Amino acid sequence: MSGVQVRLVADTLEEVHAAADALARVLQVRHRSAPRPRRDGGVVLYLHTQGPREQTADQDARAVISQRTRAALAARRAAGGRLGGPRRCPDAVLAEVARRRAAGDRLTDIARALNAAGHRTPGGGDRWWPSHVSRLLATQDGQHALREAAAALEGPRCRS
Repeated sequence: MSGVQVRLVADTLEEVHAAADALARVLQVRHRSAPRPRRDGGVVLYLHTQGPREQTADQDARAVISQRTRAALAARRAAGGRLGGPRRCPDAVLAEVARRRAAGDRLTDIARALNAAGHRTPGGGDRWWPSHVSRLLATQDGQHALREAAAALEGPRCRS
């Protein structure tokens, strides 16, 4: 087979593949075609239809479980409950990070201060990077500590 013939076959197969995609969308069926035709002559194409998209009882059960799980997590989050595993960062380090960030320090400056103080990262590393500080502040505990630190900086409010 010459190079021109290989290109013609590959082009034809690409057109067949596009037509199969369009047909599957019209018929609302799932299909797999693997992989796209290659230009070097090693061409593979097949179409496998799996019938109309229907939800099975198993898929319905999974959807119900998913909805219940999401509702339970939302309720726990709304009640102020903590989600996820235990925090590995010491309370003192988290409080210092939150205090510095609430005061307006940059993530880089906070990381440098933690490195200078010799604090280990939550993962046990020796060096803090701004990304470590950012991820720590993005956690539930980090957000809570940041709100507390910001409130402490504002001081007591008096009503008039």
